[in-house]
Amino acid sequence: MSAESDGRFDYVAFADELAGMIEGYPLLGPEYTLAVISLGVAKEAGERHGNAMLVAAWSARWYVEFEFTAAGDFDYLIEGAERAEQVLRASGCTVPGEHRHPPLVDIEPEDAGAIAAVIGDAEAWAASEPGYEMLSPAEIDAWTCPGFLADLAAELAKDLRGARRRRFEVPATEHLDARFLVDGRLQAGALLTDLGQQESRSIDPTAQAASIWACRRLLGNPPVEERTPLALAVCFMLDASRWGSPAPGVLLLYREALRSFDLSALDQPCSHPDGHPGVDVKDTLEHIGDQEAGVDPHGARCPRRTAELVRETFTDITRHLDPYDEELDD
Repeated sequence: MSAESDGRFDYVAFADELAGMIEGYPLLGPEYTLAVISLGVAKEAGERHGNAMLVAAWSARWYVEFEFTAAGDFDYLIEGAERAEQVLRASGCTVPGEHRHPPLVDIEPEDAGAIAAVIGDAEAWAASEPGYEMLSPAEIDAWTCPGFLADLAAELAKDLRGARRRRFEVPATEHLDARFLVDGRLQAGALLTDLGQQESRSIDPTAQAASIWACRRLLGNPPVEERTPLALAVCFMLDASRWGSPAPGVLLLYREALRSFDLSALDQPCSHPDGHPGVDVKDTLEHIGDQEAGVDPHGARCPRRTAELVRETFTDITRHLDPYDEELDD
C-alpha cells in the first residue's frame, strides 16, 4: 500500500490490505495501515481521500478496539472523526429526499475496502476489476453524500469512545480491602483463592480484580514482606490470562506496579548456583502459599529469581503494548 509512481495513493492495494488486516492476514503491519487511515480522517475531513479513509475507519472500528494499545491513538482517531462530522454536517445532504443513504450496518471487509477505493479513485478501481461494478453511480452518490458520511463519522466517534472506556478504564477495587486485609496486613490466602479462579483462556473477573488490587497495594508502599507475594501475584495473572488479552489499561497498571519493585537483587549472587529448576510461573500461587507456611523448597521466592521474573514480565508487558519498540530487542 503506497503512492503510485505519479504520486497518487494506491487505493486498490489499500482495499486488499484493509480486507486482509481485518480478517487477520495483513500483508503490512496493521499499525501502518491504521496510521494511514487515522491521518486521512484527521487531516482531510470532507475531501475525497478523507472520505475514503472515513469509510475504512468505520469498517475497521472493532478491529481498532483490539489493535490500538495507546489511549492517544484512540483520541487522535476520535478527534478526527468528530472533526469530519462537523465539516460534513456543515455541507449537508447533497440532494435531500432524492436518494437513500446506505444503512449503517456492518459490511464485509473486502466490500469496505472496495467502497473506500471507489470513493478514492473510481477509475483505478474499475481498471483493476474489469466487468465488476462495485457500486452503481447512484450508490456512489449515496456513499459520498456529506449527509450520510456525517452520520458515519458520528457513529465511528461514538463507538470508539465506548471502546476507549472498555480498554483503558480500570475497575475500582477499594471494596476488596475488607477481603484481603486484616488489621491492615495482607491475607494471602484470600488473595490466592481469588487469583485461583483464573483457569480458562477467558479472563476471570474475580481473578483480574484481585490482580488489580495487588497492583494498587504494591504501589501504595506496603510492608516489605508483602512486596514479593504481591509482585508474584501480578506476574501469575499476566501469565495465566495472556490468552484472554488483558486490556491495555490493565496492562499499564501491571507495568506501573512492577516498575516499583526493587530489582537490586539482580546485581547480587544467590544461593542457587544451578538456577531455579522446577520453578514455573504457573505454580506461583503454590509458592505464595509456601511463604505463608514458612517454606520455600524450590527457591521460588529467592530474591534474585523473583527479580528476574518481575523483569521478564515487565518486558513482556512493554512488548505487548509497543511491539515495535526496537530497544526491547537489544
